[in-house]
Amino acid sequence: MDQILAHIKDGKENYYVKLLSGQPLFPFIDIQEVFEYEPDTALDGEQWYVINNFSEKTYCIDLLKKPWDSTDYSCDKIDIDKIEYICSYQEDNYFCFQKINKKTLLKNKRLLSFGDRTKIDEQEKSMIVISDIPDAIYDKEKDSLFFKKLETIASIFKGIDVLYRDATNEEVEEFLNSDFVLLNNNFEVEKVGKLNRKRIAMAIEIMEALDNNQKDDIFSYIREYHPDLSDDNKKFKVCSNDDLKNVLYGIEQRYFTTPITSEKKVATSAMKV
Repeated sequence: MDQILAHIKDGKENYYVKLLSGQPLFPFIDIQEVFEYEPDTALDGEQWYVINNFSEKTYCIDLLKKPWDSTDYSCDKIDIDKIEYICSYQEDNYFCFQKINKKTLLKNKRLLSFGDRTKIDEQEKSMIVISDIPDAIYDKEKDSLFFKKLETIASIFKGIDVLYRDATNEEVEEFLNSDFVLLNNNFEVEKVGKLNRKRIAMAIEIMEALDNNQKDDIFSYIREYHPDLSDDNKKFKVCSNDDLKNVLYGIEQRYFTTPITSEKKVATSAMKV
């Protein structure tokens, strides 16, 4: 049976409360085009990220691991401010999630209402705005989680952000002190932006998998597209977050030359083919 649950976070207590039974919260979404999650892959239109074998992941929640039983949950009075997310179990197979935040809550609002006549409504009830598309969909039969934005679902699936983590201060400092980097203009760890911290975390993994010859090839490749960054000792001059980003893009091999017009470009999104 279709059932809508609210996940309540009340201090140290976490539990589910039944909100409604007998009807789904979201319309059926026929997911056709999916990509295994990669932080440097941007989605278009109807595309979704997917994580397969999701129940085996450490960040999978218990709700999805155990057999579904609608009698496990009761209808208790709740404080809407303590709802962390809602979950709609529907079509005997799908769990659809929506994160709850200030933007999705309507409490004691004054609304300009349009109908037969325009009027101001004093809205005294508490309401939740339901999105047209859920933040995440779990297909129990396929054991697959589908989503659009990792940062949106990170508060639902605690620990999932390990897939796209920031480098630690120690990792950033170690990278900036690499023998192929030359810091200028007082650029230091504290000035490294959040996106570059994520890129550094990926770059560290990439560099660890390369042998010395491959690293030399990577450095030559960066110099080909950004000769302005290279000094006489073949180090890369990093004076700003833009300089750092250009080096990191090179390590990720995002630069390419179009085969017909020979234009040099950078891929801001990439996926494996």
